Amino acid sequence: MATAPGARSALYRLSPDLKFPYSHQYSFGIERELPGGIELTLAYIGTRSFHLLEQGVYNRPDPDPRPQCSADILDRDCNTTKDINLRRPDPRYFDINLIESNSIAYYDAGQVAVSKRLSRGLALRAAYTFSKNIDLEADFTETASGAESRPESVNATCERCPRVSDEKGLSAFDTPHALVVSHSYNLPFALKNNRWGSALLQGWQISSTTVLQSGTPFHVRTGSDAPGFGNVDGNTQDRPNILNPALLGKSFDNPDTAPLLLGADTCKPPTPAIPYVHCKYFDANIPVGGRGNLGRNTFRKDGTWNTNFALGRTFRLRRGGERSLQFRSEFYNLFNQPQFDRPGNQLASETLGQITNTVNKGRQVQFLLKLNF
Repeated sequence: MATAPGARSALYRLSPDLKFPYSHQYSFGIERELPGGIELTLAYIGTRSFHLLEQGVYNRPDPDPRPQCSADILDRDCNTTKDINLRRPDPRYFDINLIESNSIAYYDAGQVAVSKRLSRGLALRAAYTFSKNIDLEADFTETASGAESRPESVNATCERCPRVSDEKGLSAFDTPHALVVSHSYNLPFALKNNRWGSALLQGWQISSTTVLQSGTPFHVRTGSDAPGFGNVDGNTQDRPNILNPALLGKSFDNPDTAPLLLGADTCKPPTPAIPYVHCKYFDANIPVGGRGNLGRNTFRKDGTWNTNFALGRTFRLRRGGERSLQFRSEFYNLFNQPQFDRPGNQLASETLGQITNTVNKGRQVQFLLKLNF
């Protein structure tokens, strides 16, 4: 098949130095038996993971080397998308994506747990975990993810180009606070002089699990690579500058307030007076081939508050043996609590700051009837 003149394609390769990932795991715990069948546990868990897979993005365009383009990075005749492929170290290809094993990750957690063994029909457990997970942009949910990765060896002559150390930040699944409470209880009802009432009420078991935890992190991206919108290096996922450091670490978890908190209504496109996207709290005045000062995963989305509940009973059937009828009703997300997705995080998009989706379902109820014979 003939190839059109000047046609290019992206290239994907495996690194010749690929290594098998491995982890070191550490744990330490103290358990103490308390009166009333209660057990207290204090524990530490730590993990160090090495040679995690990630995708190194090579062959990004260098800044325009002409002397007249070094002073004004937004000059209309310099660093444009028209010559973007000519500025690549290897102009035969677009991005050259190399699957590498050069990422690391750290996880440290402390946990306090209280458990009550089954007695008088009640069993209870509550556990609180305080943790931190950081990495160099390796994501356990995707093999070799990481469109932002910029290894040290890429464009070594570009002094302003970001280095791999810029990618160290919170993991995509980092949840510093997590509380899980679960219980089961066998109803003990017995009514005096009322055999039918006792038969109806006794034997039921109720159980529930409640999860409260922090939201996972995210960050804002430029959302465009055009001059004035991005750094004109062939990728739209670069990070802008943050103008209000007080926003760092905040949670954006309410559809009514998230756009205002991010200053989305103040964003304006490039103009002759200010030739880059500028908002109250962010701007895209970043060097060609470089990156803004915003770090990875510096904000958080909505956390989790969810309760699942179940009610059930097993009825023994006549004629003995193992014959029984089991009834169970289950309520998922009992209180119909929404868990909002992250807000729009593209600086160049009209949906910046808008929360348009949830990551959980509404209340669901299901019934189970099981006959054993």
